[in-house]
Amino acid sequence: MMQITDHPKVRQFAAAVCEQVRAREVHEEIKRELYAHIEDHMEAAMASGASEEEAVQKAIVAMGDPVGIGQGMHAAHRPRTEWGLLILVLLLAGTGIFMMFNVDTVYKKLENGMNGLLDKQLFFAGTGIAIMAVFWFFDYRKLRRWSELFFAAGLVLLAISPLVAIKVNGISAWIGIASLVIYVPRMAIILLIIGLSGMRPAYQLGWKEIALQFTFRGLLPVILFMQMGVYTEGVIYMAALVAVLVRMRIRWTQLVGILMAWIGLLLVTLYSSERLRDRLLSFMYAKDDPLGDGYYYTSTLKAIQDGDWWGNGFSAVNDWLSYIHTDTLLPYFIYCFGWVAGGGLIAMAVSFFYRTIKVSKKAREPFGQGLTAAIAALFMVQISWSVLMIIGLAPFTGVRLPFVSFGGTNTVTDFLLLGLLLSVYRRKDIIPRGSSSTARQATR
Repeated sequence: MMQITDHPKVRQFAAAVCEQVRAREVHEEIKRELYAHIEDHMEAAMASGASEEEAVQKAIVAMGDPVGIGQGMHAAHRPRTEWGLLILVLLLAGTGIFMMFNVDTVYKKLENGMNGLLDKQLFFAGTGIAIMAVFWFFDYRKLRRWSELFFAAGLVLLAISPLVAIKVNGISAWIGIASLVIYVPRMAIILLIIGLSGMRPAYQLGWKEIALQFTFRGLLPVILFMQMGVYTEGVIYMAALVAVLVRMRIRWTQLVGILMAWIGLLLVTLYSSERLRDRLLSFMYAKDDPLGDGYYYTSTLKAIQDGDWWGNGFSAVNDWLSYIHTDTLLPYFIYCFGWVAGGGLIAMAVSFFYRTIKVSKKAREPFGQGLTAAIAALFMVQISWSVLMIIGLAPFTGVRLPFVSFGGTNTVTDFLLLGLLLSVYRRKDIIPRGSSSTARQATR
């Protein structure tokens, strides 16, 4: 009996089906499914006494119209857009632009010299949206071959930053390029996340290899973050690494070992860093010093309480909150527009995080799974920290609410990460899944 894949009529039928499907990546998978169904029909026909040639003809007739089947498969394998995620981000970004208009108006009243925030945020958001669009339609899988290079670039960026970056409040973390100022740790995290996602699945690693990988990918970056004094970014990176390892099915015993190593590093850092100890102690005993170390917490809670249900109105002057365009934007938003609006903003941010998790679950291959898990973890830390710190449950560290708070590097990279999420989701039905039932459904 001739191989089913060698029969001219069968190959012609499969080609006619695939001609309707634009996603070429799934053509081979579709053909395998079609050949399997045709072979089933042939065996049934030959069992009834038909010759091989007659069985082929009957099988092809039983399959149906190849154009109709192909169109059905094209619908199943076309690019997708996660509209809910995109709409939420545009709402968050729109809220951020509106708040910069609000804050600009307040700063003009206070005559503190800080103005032009609206124009800058519009520029940052516009640039970010353009970059998001590029990565949205870019095939993210092409990044995988360069993942090790991305990771190495992230480490180099962290290592040289103290030597070349601008120092602010004792931290060398900003690099000026023309009129732009780039926050180095944020750029490094993006590079490191792409590098992490290209590693071998964790379940394939033994204890010796996991120890080597953790030393290189886990301890070294965190040490570099801590040496720069940017501890929050170190926490964000650790959350991203854990998310990647869990998504790649690391053994729980190995994960516990990694967490214990991090705890040891934290204890050593606490012992050797007076600055970090002071910051943690000031947070722990903030309520005992409401006008000193606890001023941030008492002032934000007062703003939230004074906001009441409906707030104090647009551009309401608040002379006790500091940095209302960044660190305390969320309590100032509640102060202006009330608990109802504040709850709505937090709900949008949480819904956005929830949808990033859904995108991660839709990823079909290891690189996309790791990439989306890391990005979801990054946004989770930012959103949860932004909310917890205004109610005194997390220290103030400059963490900003994604897409809402003022910022150049943060806003642009938030949109870049969103573009990668949309790119993964766009290809969720294009990437072959191996044992798809799509062909079976289309031929029924």
